Amino acid sequence: MSTYTSKLYIIVLFSILLILVAKPGVCIAGTRAGLLLWFNSVLPTLFPFFLITRIILHLNLCPKMFLKLYPFATGLIAGYPTGAITVCDQFLSGILTYKEGMLLLIMSNNASPGFLIAYTGSLLCLCNPYKIWFTVIISSIIAGMIYYISILLSKEEHKNIQVSNKATSDNSISNNHYLKHDFILFFEKTMTDCINLLVVIGCYIMIFSMLSYFITDLFEDNLLSLCFAGSFEITNGVSLLSKYTFESKKIQSALVAALCSFGGFSAYFQTAGILKKCGLSGKTYLFFKSISGLICFTLNMFIT
Repeated sequence: MSTYTSKLYIIVLFSILLILVAKPGVCIAGTRAGLLLWFNSVLPTLFPFFLITRIILHLNLCPKMFLKLYPFATGLIAGYPTGAITVCDQFLSGILTYKEGMLLLIMSNNASPGFLIAYTGSLLCLCNPYKIWFTVIISSIIAGMIYYISILLSKEEHKNIQVSNKATSDNSISNNHYLKHDFILFFEKTMTDCINLLVVIGCYIMIFSMLSYFITDLFEDNLLSLCFAGSFEITNGVSLLSKYTFESKKIQSALVAALCSFGGFSAYFQTAGILKKCGLSGKTYLFFKSISGLICFTLNMFIT
């Protein structure tokens, strides 16, 4: 770790510590809200999907002709970060190349339709939540195509592919060992992996929910501060934007859609932790998800 990075970490950690000391009530409220969100919505929604999709993949139950589309389907149904997990599993298993993995990651790692339709629809009752869902999917596909075109033009080679595949190969062998001797052991190991991942995701949600509450409390109730605070955690962000008085409902809907397409920094860090384990680029993912958010905002402004 470089000296610059170490200093940056120290500044960030001490800043968070000062926040905790200066506004303990706000921080507790934000953390509690994040915990309740994780317990009431994220845990019961994602755990079954994490478990079932991983078992299907490791048991080779998905037909080969649909195998490369499997991450897109799981991400479309279950939402963040299921698409990223499935992509990484397939990349490590050698099913996807680096370029294919990044392409599917950008296109498949989106908010779930349940969140996009039910949650945004209940808060933004005057807008069309189905339009938000549609534009989020379309914008992620367009961003993925932009990535793929940029790769074709640059003709870059990725040196970490062999390292990533080798690192994963050991994991696949371990899973096959459990499966060969006892399905129950394999099932329990897969369950434990899913639970560990969900605990990490829950911690990210609580941290970024706390930061979002602090920023909202610190700054005036203006659109810029609400967008900044909302960018930390998507659920709180949609809620904040729904309470702000807009002159145009179209702008409100477009901002919500852009936030849903981008996913927020909480979703990014959840995804980045998964990508670190398989060697796919978190920076590239963040860049193209930002592009996806801009495309989504534009589509919602022009589609009636």
